[in-house]
Amino acid sequence: LELLRLKLAKPSSTRTTFHRQSRVMGTSTVAALVLRALAVRSWALSLVTLEAVGASPTIKAADSSTRCLGSWHRGLQREHAMLQTHRDARLVSLAPDDGDDELGRVTPWNCTAYRAPIQVMEALDKQSISIRMLDVHNGSYETLYRIPMSRTDPPFEHMNSCGIGPVDGMAYCAVHIGKKSFLARFDSENMDFVAKLPRRSWKATFDSKGAFCFVIDPWLYKLADVHLLPGYASPDDERLAGSERLERIAVGSAGYDIVTVLADLDGTGSQEYIVSVAGPKVIITRITGEAKTWELNREDPDMRRSKHFGAGWNYANRIFFASNNGNGIYEVDLDSVDLEASSVRTRRVGPSVETHKNDGMNCMAQGVPEFWVEGSCIIWGEPHVRVFDSGAAAIADSEGVIDMLSPGDFWIVRSEEISIQGRYLPTPWSNGRAAMSALAIGGGFLKGHTLIVESMDGRVWWDGQEILNATPSEFLLPDLLSARFHD
Repeated sequence: LELLRLKLAKPSSTRTTFHRQSRVMGTSTVAALVLRALAVRSWALSLVTLEAVGASPTIKAADSSTRCLGSWHRGLQREHAMLQTHRDARLVSLAPDDGDDELGRVTPWNCTAYRAPIQVMEALDKQSISIRMLDVHNGSYETLYRIPMSRTDPPFEHMNSCGIGPVDGMAYCAVHIGKKSFLARFDSENMDFVAKLPRRSWKATFDSKGAFCFVIDPWLYKLADVHLLPGYASPDDERLAGSERLERIAVGSAGYDIVTVLADLDGTGSQEYIVSVAGPKVIITRITGEAKTWELNREDPDMRRSKHFGAGWNYANRIFFASNNGNGIYEVDLDSVDLEASSVRTRRVGPSVETHKNDGMNCMAQGVPEFWVEGSCIIWGEPHVRVFDSGAAAIADSEGVIDMLSPGDFWIVRSEEISIQGRYLPTPWSNGRAAMSALAIGGGFLKGHTLIVESMDGRVWWDGQEILNATPSEFLLPDLLSARFHD
């Protein structure tokens, strides 16, 4: 069988059902299923072997506490077997029947505790690799743990091209030892090698089906069903998967990191694409069907200041990249992709400090970090305010609108990066109720400057100097502010 799936019994049940998921390869097929015990009790590993003999296969359990009963209906069309056990277990991988004492050492990534963007980068001591998680509020990276290069024998030199498998939830990286390169699973304590790679790669990701995709210009290589590959403690193990499993696609060049996305960007229906950022370009390549590449111009002038984007992330089919020189995190707006005009919009969603020799990875099924979600705050009248989160928690009978009728100076936005205050004064046409007469904007995002906008009978000030004093007029500070006064 190409793929066999074990359905888990509920904790209160003693039966687990075993189904065929894909087509039959032959009646003499032998598949070994490695089961890792999830209950924190006596099981460590249990090996179950399925033997197909003619049309009457049987199931044998290596663990004496597990008894299996198998019955097959309509030949090999409806295989059904009952696996009775005293512990809950789940399918880890399809493995060769000779097994390995080192199998199953690596544990899955904890997507609940560590759902924020991850960067894998060389530590300052140059003797280890740091696994770091982004603080989306201030752009710093917290070190979760380090992997010493001495973990392998001989020590590895580089670790890059990383991703978290969407099927098994394991963390993977390309590991380079001398002139050889390998794909390995890892956690804070262990590393298991699963495949040989043709050469060193610095840009990789997973596709939606769990294939490991990596670029060695001008080729994209795909290694399918990585979650089914057994892992071995030694990179020299002869049983490692080789290059014969790789699919190769001509894609040209790509940026410093790649992500995949399922979308219809070229009007041909839902397709898989790889996306990367290189200099002023966003590079998009269709990798299903006939491969095709487009180079798009970024419309965000702030993002153009960054040339290298070494970490990329896909959160529920939304694409983000970190600037290596510390300019922040940017989203590639897939809805704005215009292949005919060769353009795409990008926007800065949050801070990120300078990083180098890095790569990004994340749990792809997780939602976008809340801090990156764009919101709108609208202020008008005498005054009315529609707050940032009104879409998530609208106020009954007012659709998220708050009325403020008293005079005074009030905070509108108060954060580390953005400071906005409003001045509310009574007016003749508002029957003594307050209306906004001036808006003051400052904070870190304006680099210490202050913009004050008064009402239509007032003025506009930049650091105490009047600007926009005629109609029409414009005030421009490159990479900082663009303001226009017009009819």
